Amino acid sequence: MIQRLHIVRICAVTILAAQCVRPALAGNLDSPYGLNVHTPATPIEFAMLEQVAAAGVDWVRIDMNWNRAQPNPGAFQWDVFDNFTAKAEELGINVFASIKGGVPAWAAEFPTAGQGDPGYGVMRDPSEWYTYVDEAVRRYAGKIDHWGIWNEPDYVNFWYGSRQQFIDEVFIPSADIIKAANPQAKLVGPGLSMLAANQPTGPWFDWLADIMTQAGDKIDIFDFHIYRDSRAEYNFRIEWDGDLSLLYGEPPGTIISTTQSIRANLDVFGWDGPVWITESGWDYEPTDPDFAATRLTETLEDWFTGDPDRSWVDKFFYFHMWDGPGGQGEGLFHADGTPRETYHAYADFMAAHPVPEPSTLVLLLSGGAMALATSVGRRRCKSLR
Repeated sequence: MIQRLHIVRICAVTILAAQCVRPALAGNLDSPYGLNVHTPATPIEFAMLEQVAAAGVDWVRIDMNWNRAQPNPGAFQWDVFDNFTAKAEELGINVFASIKGGVPAWAAEFPTAGQGDPGYGVMRDPSEWYTYVDEAVRRYAGKIDHWGIWNEPDYVNFWYGSRQQFIDEVFIPSADIIKAANPQAKLVGPGLSMLAANQPTGPWFDWLADIMTQAGDKIDIFDFHIYRDSRAEYNFRIEWDGDLSLLYGEPPGTIISTTQSIRANLDVFGWDGPVWITESGWDYEPTDPDFAATRLTETLEDWFTGDPDRSWVDKFFYFHMWDGPGGQGEGLFHADGTPRETYHAYADFMAAHPVPEPSTLVLLLSGGAMALATSVGRRRCKSLR
């Protein structure tokens, strides 16, 4: 096990600001129930969206890939995203968008690089990416106010440049653009993969350390992805506190390993804001169709039934809605659009654990009964020595 000694200095600044209140999205913002849906565009996908909304899913995460919005230089093609956001609004679903690379060939530094090849995802001219981010966030302000930057940049199938290049050329500038384009926007990040411990660009916990020390104050909601088949290991990877101090005869909190769990990293970086699991799922097994459904139910029972020690995880986004024709992956639906056991398990849990409706005051405010509201935000300033 890698041991890392951290000395943490944390300062917090509380900002009190009056902000204009726009009409809120129809979905319950407090709901913990989410789903990865990629970018639904077909009648069968919209039909599945209707089923998940009816079951109680209030949040979806979509892929807002650059190559889909701008396959060629010049004008953007927003039709697929316009249609989706209209459908989400109709169904009362809140949208979290990962504004992702999917760098179009015309904008790539290495156009022939495929997933897993050095240089994959690296842009020839980052300013072209910045234009895309700005256009997207401005266009969907009020319809999409929660944004993630890229997807699992620590995993070479999505980014195979250097860690520092990603922070300097992608993450920090994009965060600033998002906030300038929509002051109401919430940045969800860093969205790293806990699968990528042996990637050529470095393990996920080194990525996390660099992003949090250099740009942690830009993040409003901390998110991560986790895939583990064992219930015990799944929970260990989330909540182990990483404290090795007593094993070495040192005062508690002086020797922290961040190589294993999210909780250890949150403690090291002094994070006290919201935490979302934005990807998690299990393969559908035709020979054991209840396997994924059982794992999903266990996870929801462990983390979303009121255990105060686990109340620090706020939302869960299952991966994913549909594999598409011929797929045998993690989808809640079969290729023909009929629900799998995992769909029924999710629906049953949500029915048994409904989310309280917002208070009357919140509803009045969100409907525009008051022009101004005072909100308290927290910015975290952190550094490691």
